[in-house]
Amino acid sequence: MNIIETIQLDAKHRLAIVPDDSPEDPREWQEGVSVHQVNLNHRYRAPDSGTNSHEYALDALIENAEDLEAALTKHFARAGIPFQLVEHNADRDWVGTFIWYWEPAALAAEKALAPDYTGIEYLDGCVSQYKAWAANEVYGVIFQKLVTWRREDGETGLFDGGPTREEWEEVEAIWGNYLTDDYTALAVAKDYWPHLMEEVRA
Repeated sequence: MNIIETIQLDAKHRLAIVPDDSPEDPREWQEGVSVHQVNLNHRYRAPDSGTNSHEYALDALIENAEDLEAALTKHFARAGIPFQLVEHNADRDWVGTFIWYWEPAALAAEKALAPDYTGIEYLDGCVSQYKAWAANEVYGVIFQKLVTWRREDGETGLFDGGPTREEWEEVEAIWGNYLTDDYTALAVAKDYWPHLMEEVRA
């Protein structure tokens, strides 16, 4: 196991952070956001674009605009939806430049529930999570307990007085974590394993 960091909770419990070698592409579960390519290195597959309702308008802008970012800002301001122009360049990434934007119908549905909702934070999160996935920055968090192994006497079943061995053993694990300065491995443990964290505090 390739442990990249441990967080000691007490003498007998710790968290181990390990790379998640096969996390799900976040584009498989992100909803309401589309991606449109500006250019693409063709060694890599094209992105799953989502609904991409602005596809033809964006193609026209890309082909004709002298200042693409200014043209995009004007286009999406008229539509009332946020966008990002993003450069991607990582091992398992769509290498190139892409436009990420909220789908109007999806954003309207959110605004119907909360009129002040802008969708900007969610869009930022979608892009950030995708970039982390592409850069292999997704992790497993493992709750471990220190266990002491003792050799037993074959007849009595009691400790035979010989050498002991201590090992960190996995109790629980959760994968697909996008850890940040705000959402740490400790926060993951508190969210998913309150019963185990109670054991630490006992």
